[in-house]
Amino acid sequence: MTVFKKILTCMVMLFAIVGAKAERLLFAHYTVEDGLTSNSVNAVCQDTNGFIWIATRFGISRFDGVNFKNYSSFTDSVMLRNDIYYTFLLPDGKPSFSSSNSVLFSYNEQTDSFEDISSFLPNDTYKHDLKGFSSQPNGENLLSTACGLFGFDNMTNKFHRVAPNYAQHVLDVCVDKFGRYWVGHYEGLSILDKDGNELYVLLKDHLVSELHSLDNNHILICSTVGGSWIAEIDGEKSEPVIKKVDTPFDDVSAVASDKQGILWIGTLNDGLWKCKFDGTTFKYDKIIPLNEREDALAKISSLFVDNNGNVWVPTQSSGVWRTTSISDYTYIKSKDVGIPQAVGASFCETDDGDVLMGTDGCGMVLLDSDFQVKRNISGLSSNSVLTIVKEKDDYLIGYWGGESNRYNIKTGDISKIIYNGIENPRHTTKNICRMADGSIYISAAGDGVYRGKNGKWGKLVLTDSAMSNYPDVWVEGTYQKPDGNIVIYTARTIWSNRSGRFKPLLPDVDKSMSSNPLHVNQCVADSGNTLFAATNKGIYCFDKDDICLGTINYIPMGEYASVLIDKNNVLWASGSNGILAIDTKRMTYDRMLPTNAIPSYDYFTGRACLQTRSGDIYFGCKDGFVCIQPNVKSSEKIEHMTFSHLSIRGKTVPVGSDILPYPLKSMDRLNLSYNQNRFSIGFDWVDFSLTNNLVPKYRIPEIGMDWESLGNKRSIDITYLPAGDFTVELAAFSGSKAVQTISLHVSISSPWWNSIWFYCLTFFLSCVLLYILYRLRTRRLEEHRRQLQQMVDERTRDLNNANILLSEQKSAIEARNETLLATLKQKDQMVAVVAHDLKNPMFAIVSTLKRMLSHIYTQAEQQRLLSKLAAESEGLQKQMVSLLQWANGDVALSTYHPSAINANELVKEAISLLEGLAGEKEIKLRQDGMTQYATWCDSRMFSAIIRNLITNAIKFSSKGSEVSVDLTEAEEYSIIKVADKGVGMSQKKVEELLSGENITSTSGTEDEVGYGFGFRIVLDYVHKNKGTLNIESKLQDGTTISVSLPKCPYEKLELLSDEKQDVELTINKELLSGKSILIVDDDELLLEHITDLLSPYVEVHVAHNGEEGISQAQTYVPDLIISDVEMPKMNGIEMYEKLTGDLLTSNIPLLFLSAKTDDNVRLKGLSIGAIDYIAKPFDDDELLVKICNFLMWHQKIQVTALSKTLEGEEESSSEKINPLLEKIILLVKENYTNPLYSLTEFTQDLGMSKSTLCRRLKAITDKTAMEILTEYRLNMAKNMLADGNMSVSDVAYAVGFNDPLYFSRRFKQFFGNSPKSAR
Repeated sequence: MTVFKKILTCMVMLFAIVGAKAERLLFAHYTVEDGLTSNSVNAVCQDTNGFIWIATRFGISRFDGVNFKNYSSFTDSVMLRNDIYYTFLLPDGKPSFSSSNSVLFSYNEQTDSFEDISSFLPNDTYKHDLKGFSSQPNGENLLSTACGLFGFDNMTNKFHRVAPNYAQHVLDVCVDKFGRYWVGHYEGLSILDKDGNELYVLLKDHLVSELHSLDNNHILICSTVGGSWIAEIDGEKSEPVIKKVDTPFDDVSAVASDKQGILWIGTLNDGLWKCKFDGTTFKYDKIIPLNEREDALAKISSLFVDNNGNVWVPTQSSGVWRTTSISDYTYIKSKDVGIPQAVGASFCETDDGDVLMGTDGCGMVLLDSDFQVKRNISGLSSNSVLTIVKEKDDYLIGYWGGESNRYNIKTGDISKIIYNGIENPRHTTKNICRMADGSIYISAAGDGVYRGKNGKWGKLVLTDSAMSNYPDVWVEGTYQKPDGNIVIYTARTIWSNRSGRFKPLLPDVDKSMSSNPLHVNQCVADSGNTLFAATNKGIYCFDKDDICLGTINYIPMGEYASVLIDKNNVLWASGSNGILAIDTKRMTYDRMLPTNAIPSYDYFTGRACLQTRSGDIYFGCKDGFVCIQPNVKSSEKIEHMTFSHLSIRGKTVPVGSDILPYPLKSMDRLNLSYNQNRFSIGFDWVDFSLTNNLVPKYRIPEIGMDWESLGNKRSIDITYLPAGDFTVELAAFSGSKAVQTISLHVSISSPWWNSIWFYCLTFFLSCVLLYILYRLRTRRLEEHRRQLQQMVDERTRDLNNANILLSEQKSAIEARNETLLATLKQKDQMVAVVAHDLKNPMFAIVSTLKRMLSHIYTQAEQQRLLSKLAAESEGLQKQMVSLLQWANGDVALSTYHPSAINANELVKEAISLLEGLAGEKEIKLRQDGMTQYATWCDSRMFSAIIRNLITNAIKFSSKGSEVSVDLTEAEEYSIIKVADKGVGMSQKKVEELLSGENITSTSGTEDEVGYGFGFRIVLDYVHKNKGTLNIESKLQDGTTISVSLPKCPYEKLELLSDEKQDVELTINKELLSGKSILIVDDDELLLEHITDLLSPYVEVHVAHNGEEGISQAQTYVPDLIISDVEMPKMNGIEMYEKLTGDLLTSNIPLLFLSAKTDDNVRLKGLSIGAIDYIAKPFDDDELLVKICNFLMWHQKIQVTALSKTLEGEEESSSEKINPLLEKIILLVKENYTNPLYSLTEFTQDLGMSKSTLCRRLKAITDKTAMEILTEYRLNMAKNMLADGNMSVSDVAYAVGFNDPLYFSRRFKQFFGNSPKSAR
């Protein structure tokens, strides 16, 4: 009977297994992206501090709820290897770890490292194959190994062998109620007694990997490569009855029981299961993550239940998972609970507590309280559901682009809303609102508001004199305040009927010119009838009388999409600042969804919000909804918070050192020296709450520091603390409230230089040093005083000597002043004489011109008078030039500029200049002899020498006498002798003059005053010109001064005849023909003269200043410009600088023709690019010859460049090529292959007429454009023929000839041989 009863019981258990169903749970999921060391996780345990320890294939991770701290064999050699298979907590509180063929090691919290505890194991490391650690119902703690079982002694904290007679491989162990050891191994199941003797061997040839006690009478037996069995325990002496259990899964890898006694089963291929066993039957639920795919929980390695009852699920490839509850979260996102993503546009709660959610594009769904989709509503007019409102047993639904519906949730019937009384109603409804009197307000897009009651409908027209003169028809929504007043918010304003008719509360948006106008998204009112409007520019507030109070200024500015008032009169708002809970009474707010949790500022949708009867608050967003659960209480305590380690200047301080004799968490004071004031205090922070509301903050009150947030950081870094006592406080903050605080006193010792004895020693040494410095200073001052006295004595002597010298210099200066005054008087006298001499020829010229104007003369008489005028004018001009050079002599003659000069002409000019001075004393000036060769000296210095010598001769000659200037030549010198019959000099005076010392002035025969400067200048200039000076004189017998200057033996002077050479014979008129020259000068007579001079040869254009010159140059582009320097408006140098900056005129050469002869001006003109600088007055023939020579040279340059280009050579000359020629060459190279390219195309491409082009090219190269093109074609053809790759006809066509015969003829004409012979 007993046996039958057992069999019957087993059959009931076997057939009582109910069918499995799926259950969706919310999991927290951790992978390498979160900081986990590997996604291949083998085991999990939790230590006494609350840390979760995770064993992976690539090391160990310690998790505090936020941060992972990873360990590996690279940083801790005790680990030996990184693939850790098992982790468990020993009774002594140490997390321990083991692996295959490795050591058993545990974590030392004080040193933050691991220590080997496997000394109890055999030396054979194969037997170190540890399989796990388990705590049995009878209190035993057993370690499963490859060499049997070991127990942990809680008294000694050491392992010892149990069941010593069994030394085989143990995969798992379980102790039954009789104290027997159930051992699973590779070959089945063995039941052992206390000594390890086998009592029974069951399930032979089955791998038994998991044993789990269900109750005192049942043990679950599982295999990773097979099925599952259940063993019923009857008596101690009887063999247990084992039956196979039919399960919806195979290959069990882990079994665990949670605090509710529910069995959790992990498999290798069939995921995670939850199982309830009532003593006879099993009920299975497959666990599927809400927020992941169905097969996400695959290849489960083990299972672990933490202190809070959460189940941790390590997997072989997807990290580790932790079960959570929706009720643990302060907010839930629809995408995190597995709801397909769609824009959440509207919400409405049903009588059953479910929620209807309308989406913009995906229709409408019914959600249960666990956020799971119960039903997809089909048959709607549109999939864009913008509004849902309950009316009696039905739900009214409005769409974008669909007729409004009435939906019965019980029957599923959907019907259209009939608007009786409204013609052609719109099919877009943005909002439906049911009022307290049962009337329905429907916001029709573009058609205003439909108002209905009892099946009758009418249209509400919104107009007002303050608005634009057309109805407000784009209505966003309607709302009824607690006092019964109705608010309508539109795209233009907000309307209220408080006054009995609808009036606008805000200015008309259509009247504003803003590019970002105000837009109202939703309105809501609190119990005090204060109206709040969510807009794109903040939340506007209106008091109970509809007076606008502006925006709420104590919340962040931004765009707000939806608002609602909850049961506690709190204002909730969603928008660009996340989700805010606003206490309008206290004027504070809490951020319930941070901004970093939303992907964009426009994440939330407008008018999409709901508070359910349970208190949950929904806000629509782009990927569904966010549900705030205000009833979820925030965490008020950290599971474990303590100071853990100390680092000084980046180095960890070990426990047991002088600084840290004990673990930091057990110390209340930290003593540091002055050079250890830069340190870091690490802390442990374990918080697995899902509210994430607690934030670590720290402060040091003694330095006035306020609380500073640490975020996810787990250390307090202190960069500097002065000497003193301080308190480092660490607190867990919930909002602005500290809910948990720990502190550590830190004492920083003073440095040795901050002690009293150091101050005393410093004071003493300072006194000694000051005394020494005082003595040194006194000695130095005494020595300095002695040196000063010595210097004063020396300076006194020097001053006395200086006074004597100054007195002598004063006398000399006074004498020099008298001499200078006399010289100025002499110069004034000379100017008066010269002016007298200039007045006579000027009077003669003027009177002759007047006579010619007033009388009529024959042509011969006119020619005679004009010849006389020209002669007088030329003489006058020479006198003026000489006078100018003389006047500038003192300034210009200081610099030596030698050249080959004509001494005859310069002497003649000097005599001519001084004839007036000589005439005052009736003295005759005479020039004798002539030099045949040029003299090598500075022309201006030579003139000054001659003028001074003749002036002195006149000065010391008697009235009516004679002064002669004789020019002769020696072998190497030109000799100039100036002789007079005057008073003469003594030999002593001659020696003084020749020595150059003590030269004083002597009065002339007519008491002329001099200062001796003239002879000093003569001596200086003769010396600079490498000459000699000799004086022969006798008192009362006159003086002869001879000056010898170097001669140029290779430059013989030409003695000009009276008849001028005919320059016209040298002018190349053919070269000048067709060329144009621009003359720029402000002297009208000079312009006419040069025009008359050049017009027989070239085309002449004139301009009167620099500005006009630029305009003329740009208009005519002349071949040459002749310009003065000084002119009104713009001078010649400025003009040429601007011309060279213009591409059109940059290459036009310029010749300066100016009366300014200063070297600086002349060099300036040449340095900017002028081809020559001719001084006025100029010689007409010289100007003509220079122009002709330059144009000939310039044309030669252009012709050479053109020839090289036509022959195929690259132009390497440094000379500039004319821009027109350069453009012609470019056009030829681009178009020579085109047989149709002719002169017409040339003129079109160049933008000038044919005549202009021909004239310009002829002037430049003496060729036409077509001649240049033909020559280039023929040269290219010659090169092609020389290659030998083409026939004559092909070459002709290739270079632009249409007719090969014509090509051959032109080729022979040009090269002298036929094309065939050129191949």
